[in-house]
Amino acid sequence: MVSGLPYAQKKLKLLGHKITLVVNKKDLKFGTKALEYASQSLILSDNDDFLKIIQALHAADPFDGVISFAEGGLLQAAQCAELLKLPGMQIQAVTNTLDKYLFRCCLNTIPECNIEFQLCRNEEEVVEFYNKQQNKHLVLKPVSGMGSKGVISVMDKKEIQKAFRYSSNNYSTPVLAESYVEGDDFSVETFTNHGNHQLIAITDKYNTGPPNFVGKYHVMPSKIDDKKRDFIFNKVAKVLDVLNVKFGLAHTEIKVLNREVKIIEIQLRPGGKFYHLIENGLGIDIFELTINSMFNLNYQPKQGIGSASIYYFDANEEGVVEKIEGIEQVAKNTNVCDINIRVKPGCFIQKWTDTSDRLGHIVCTDVDSHSSLQAAMFLANQIKFVIKQEKGV
Repeated sequence: MVSGLPYAQKKLKLLGHKITLVVNKKDLKFGTKALEYASQSLILSDNDDFLKIIQALHAADPFDGVISFAEGGLLQAAQCAELLKLPGMQIQAVTNTLDKYLFRCCLNTIPECNIEFQLCRNEEEVVEFYNKQQNKHLVLKPVSGMGSKGVISVMDKKEIQKAFRYSSNNYSTPVLAESYVEGDDFSVETFTNHGNHQLIAITDKYNTGPPNFVGKYHVMPSKIDDKKRDFIFNKVAKVLDVLNVKFGLAHTEIKVLNREVKIIEIQLRPGGKFYHLIENGLGIDIFELTINSMFNLNYQPKQGIGSASIYYFDANEEGVVEKIEGIEQVAKNTNVCDINIRVKPGCFIQKWTDTSDRLGHIVCTDVDSHSSLQAAMFLANQIKFVIKQEKGV
């Protein structure tokens, strides 16, 4: 496994799999829990010859397959699978999704699902693209990157200079300019095996809106009817074919307006924390599904409760966290299947600009989508972040 995801590793270890974890030492700054669930770990730096080392390990003790459930490990996992001729993901599919400009170019073959775009190397090119937009609303994003980092909305020509500086990481990289698309937000979770796409779930999504579009809460399954669900899935499956996705999980973000499905992004990994919603709400263990399919083993899902929702914590103000109240009591509630607080007293928090600014999350289950969302929102509001209005050291 390339790049760690402790929850997935724990699952696979319980199933009896021997896991060799390959991780960049830079990623260990987020914690070392991934190492606990590995049979052996290989900690590398950027300068190490990754493929040469993996090839030597494989010669000494052959691997059976290669996988990554984290965006930072997808390309290396695909390279390993191809080099060692093992089950895993395809380099072309991973490259087509990690490079957002290449992704848009691929979608030109199905224009009804694509949106207007332009690669911009400077502010002048952004202005040129902006002037072409009828609604004078566009979105800038880095050509590569994770979460909503570097994504920003532009609704006025005066905002372009500041937005370009932000999205290009202070002029260090080109940016992708896209026409802003109106519509309802959804995400689509799928699994592909031998090129056959399977719908796992469609999720109703709610975000902060412009300028940064950071997710606030999600509800699974979506409240849409079966006809609309099938229509959306057929469009997403068509896109997965164009991107040459033959194996693995995919998380697709879309906008739907009337009879149009516009693809915003696709990542060949689980949506962030969505595995909790899928497993607890729907009864599907996507990690067991993936590994069993990789080795041609049967997988039988369990009976889910019905629905799950995730709500992200926000203190709604900036400052230093003095204390956090209510966690223990909320965690005891039977609707709660996962709760995580990412900050502690002494941390400075700010207004959301990307997903890393969120303070944590709570996942709740119930028999239907309305009830699971109500539980998540109610219980999230029982947790209080007491903030001091001063900057931390």
